[in-house]
Amino acid sequence: MPILSNHGVRECCKGLKADYFMTRDPVVFRATETLQNIAKVFKNTDHEDHHAFPVVNDKGVLVGIIPRNHIINILK
Repeated sequence: MPILSNHGVRECCKGLKADYFMTRDPVVFRATETLQNIAKVFKNTDHEDHHAFPVVNDKGVLVGIIPRNHIINILK
């Protein structure tokens, strides 16, 4: 997962907000998601540019993030 540099923010980027960078309709996994469903998502979607995926509970509240490389290792 990319790590932000501690060198500060370039002057041209200081006014940017998170919504400029974020994905508006991200692939989201439920906390109770099965490995079979996760494998289907990876097979049927272009996930190459996603470094991590949000994990939500039954109410849709973010409970964590799972890095793409962790999913790949689990599915091997």
